Amino acid sequence: MTSDDKRRATILQAAAQVFATKGFSGATTAEIAKLAHVSKRDLYDHFSNKEGLLSAMVRSYSTTLPITADLGTPDTADAFFDSLGKFGRRFAADLYQPHRTSLFRLAASEAGRVNELGKAIHEAGAGPVAASVQAFVGKAIEAGVLKPQDAALAMSVFFGVLLGDRQVWQIVGAIDVPTTEDIAASADMAVEAVRRIIAPSR
Repeated sequence: MTSDDKRRATILQAAAQVFATKGFSGATTAEIAKLAHVSKRDLYDHFSNKEGLLSAMVRSYSTTLPITADLGTPDTADAFFDSLGKFGRRFAADLYQPHRTSLFRLAASEAGRVNELGKAIHEAGAGPVAASVQAFVGKAIEAGVLKPQDAALAMSVFFGVLLGDRQVWQIVGAIDVPTTEDIAASADMAVEAVRRIIAPSR
């Protein structure tokens, strides 16, 4: 990582902290530069304005969500369930990271003022993940592991059981970050729910 890359990352981290405490509307580039220990000129060398900072932060904090490109082709039911469980663990563990929760919190607090923020988060993070899951499910259908008419219900149930309302309560600060054991248990339960849906089709 070059010195410019490090400075950029430091500015983004500072922006995330300031946005989290002051909100996007209340934050200033002067506060962000001060927290990052850079001059405002340095900040503007990397980001044209506060909106540019927010956009970069969204891309940086959203695109690390794990996708299923490495899960291979689920040519058997066992392979499908195993891959689904592994994905569920990685996905949930990443989704519940504090920096990502802060971003979701910011989107909720700025709804109606920064109208594109939620859309940008979805396009950078949830959108690619959904597309990747859809491709994975398509492979399962081609392999005869999953019937087309079961796919939408199976995935809806999977994510519903995996996440439940935990993310909402975490965003509002009512609960702590789930443990590895909590996430594993939710992933196992989500896989079992899918198994019960598609078992009659096997």
